[in-house]
Amino acid sequence: MAALLIGVLPNLLVWLVAGHLGLGRSLFNLDYVLVAAIMALGYWRVGLILVAVCVLVDMLSLAVQVFPFMRMQDVTYLLRFIWIAPDDYKRLLLAAVVLLVGVVLLFYCCRNRISKAGALAAVLVFLGVQVATGTEARRDNFWRVKGDKPVASGIADFASNRVVGFIANFKSDENPLAPYVGQVATDSWREELRRDGLATRLLLVVNESWGVPVNPLIQDALLRPLSDVAKLELGYFPFSGATVAGELRELCRMHPNHFGFRGARDELAECLPWKLRAKGYETSAMHGATGMMYDRRDWYPVSGFENDLFFEDVLARRRCYSFPGACDRDLMSNLQGYFSAEGKRFFYWLTLNTHYSYDRRDLADDHFDCPSFGLIEGEESCRNLELQAQFFSDLANLLRTPEMAGVDVIVVGDHEPRFSNRSEMRGSFVVGMVPWVRVRVQ
Repeated sequence: MAALLIGVLPNLLVWLVAGHLGLGRSLFNLDYVLVAAIMALGYWRVGLILVAVCVLVDMLSLAVQVFPFMRMQDVTYLLRFIWIAPDDYKRLLLAAVVLLVGVVLLFYCCRNRISKAGALAAVLVFLGVQVATGTEARRDNFWRVKGDKPVASGIADFASNRVVGFIANFKSDENPLAPYVGQVATDSWREELRRDGLATRLLLVVNESWGVPVNPLIQDALLRPLSDVAKLELGYFPFSGATVAGELRELCRMHPNHFGFRGARDELAECLPWKLRAKGYETSAMHGATGMMYDRRDWYPVSGFENDLFFEDVLARRRCYSFPGACDRDLMSNLQGYFSAEGKRFFYWLTLNTHYSYDRRDLADDHFDCPSFGLIEGEESCRNLELQAQFFSDLANLLRTPEMAGVDVIVVGDHEPRFSNRSEMRGSFVVGMVPWVRVRVQ
């Protein structure tokens, strides 16, 4: 009975979390029963270590379905920034710690109550179900489990899809950056630069969590303020990755193999800011979060930016909530000041306030009516679109100012919007696609 309890209860808790978030997971993780069998043989200390590993793997298997990490080392890299992460991230991490401690305590309390016969019977039953249904969880892609198998080994499945890459990333000859293969929004600028036909005043905006809505009328509504300023060129292309991968895609036509790439000077020497500087452009970058995030304070200058501006560099009137940092609308005056000067100028801006978890406290002006598009007020998809509508309205107002006359603007999404509930994501946005728009201000 004890073997069944400690085998079923952790599975039930994790499965309920996966179901609530719309994430894939097999109904039963065989590993918990195997640990119970090990403890029944008297190796309860080993069992406690193993069950902690089981819970960690279970939680990581869910986390990577929302945030697809490139390698296991990136998890520890990102944990360095948990103190400056949104409150929702901290609450999720706290819940994961509570779950981990609770399951370990459960196994500890039951360590002397597990019968060998009961543990063996449970193992045989669930092994039989696993063999009958297949030994590996089926997947939509390499990180996202479909969740349609009744029994699977979480550790075996995670190892087969993660450990090989984890070990490979310790190779000393691995390049931190690789050429990006695929469409890039700034390719038009690169071609025009090669032909000496590029505008002299350029603004590149990598727009946090701007996606492709399933309903195209929603995108039309978001971009309507810009269409009142100038004629738009709009397009879409496939992409999946983190924000920093979206930045490197547009700035350098590179893809990071891991997040520890700030020393990749040779690869970053081919970035667009360097090419523009060679043609006489002044280059500047701005981001409302701290420069320590993803080591941007270090790699921005190496990629060709003469000047950069982060949260710690500005006297912000307020701090926004979706991700801690300055509010995007408060930073727009820096753009006006930059383009008020003469000469060739390139400004790069990575936005912030449309970051997951799409906090409505960052919404000063509501320009988007969710119910009119069949969306539910307060849900993540609605909050994302409300914040995006505010951003595009503010950008349109900026582009109407005299200082922005003649500026060639490209706005491109960094990646598809992130959602804690994958079902809501698939119902509202096209998975794996990002949009771009080009505006030539007259």
